[in-house]
Amino acid sequence: IEASGAAAAYEGVASAVLDQADVHALMLVFVWIPESRFDAAAVAERLARRHPGKPFVAVFMGGPPDEVREVANGLEARGVPCYPDVSRAMRAVAALARRGTGTGG
Repeated sequence: IEASGAAAAYEGVASAVLDQADVHALMLVFVWIPESRFDAAAVAERLARRHPGKPFVAVFMGGPPDEVREVANGLEARGVPCYPDVSRAMRAVAALARRGTGTGG
């Protein structure tokens, strides 16, 4: 399902944030709204190409578990770790920062 408005919004905002020199990682938060589903994996792939070396993680807020898992599988296949809540995602990003290495994105 493709909703170019939502995809363009996520990609545009994420790219603008990742363009900042003082931003070293990004957490993508997806709020589940069925009407605005888009190919999150394709967006992540484009972001990774434009911003190599800047890792990002994803968090899903709500949504049917089977649909969320489908989208998360696509992201994880492209190296974007997915977490069930913001606090777990933040701990993962903090661990990456401590190690000085990135994953995903």
